[in-house]
Amino acid sequence: MKLAGTMIIFLACAGMLSCGGRQSGADGDGGSDDGGDGGDRGSIFCITEDDCPDPMVCNPFSNRCTDPPPDGGSPCRADDDCPEGYWCAYGTCKEKTELPGLGEPCDMHCKDDLVCISMWGEPETCHRKCSGTEACQQDEHCVTIQGGDEGVCEADCDIYVNDCPEGMTCLQLTGGGYSCFEAGTAGVGEPCDPSATDACAPGLICETGGRKCADVCDPEGVRKVCPAGKDCIQPSGAEFGLCQ
Repeated sequence: MKLAGTMIIFLACAGMLSCGGRQSGADGDGGSDDGGDGGDRGSIFCITEDDCPDPMVCNPFSNRCTDPPPDGGSPCRADDDCPEGYWCAYGTCKEKTELPGLGEPCDMHCKDDLVCISMWGEPETCHRKCSGTEACQQDEHCVTIQGGDEGVCEADCDIYVNDCPEGMTCLQLTGGGYSCFEAGTAGVGEPCDPSATDACAPGLICETGGRKCADVCDPEGVRKVCPAGKDCIQPSGAEFGLCQ
């Protein structure tokens, strides 16, 4: 993978809600659909709310009367299953004002103009949208989606501590900012390809001149220093240094 001014990622598919078949009765023999006396209330067949005893609701996917969700919402699989002003989230109709905000865990939907997305295999959270005209905030960068002009804002990783998910490494983007990429396995001093993002093991960077993996260091000597016997050399155009 080559470094570029912007990155291209693929949206992780939002978790789809599975809906099983009709549930059997309490005795496991198929249950009764007529809601007769002595039957399990959860096995009552229904088409509308009127078919269910109060305060139960009719689940439109299992066609069974169920207890109402704790927050009072109706069961759903898609937005069209909810009344106006509501969206389907976590299998329940929720008011848009109740949806998760920036940085909060999400299930397909977020408040306002936020986007629910999984970054680098992590659980889905709400992110700000961005494009060529809508910039991200300080210490963020715009990740374009599938090569388009629009994307989502992602917080910069810290190149000095490599706070990326396991198996990934923090690299500086040519357009500014820092992002996590899949890392390689080459250790300090081992040969590498400086044009590849997976050239070295996590926390290391391939220096262009010697084409070997090196430790990252702070040119100012504050965040991270080199081991004894090595100097911190700042590559051209980089905000960090490499121990050489």
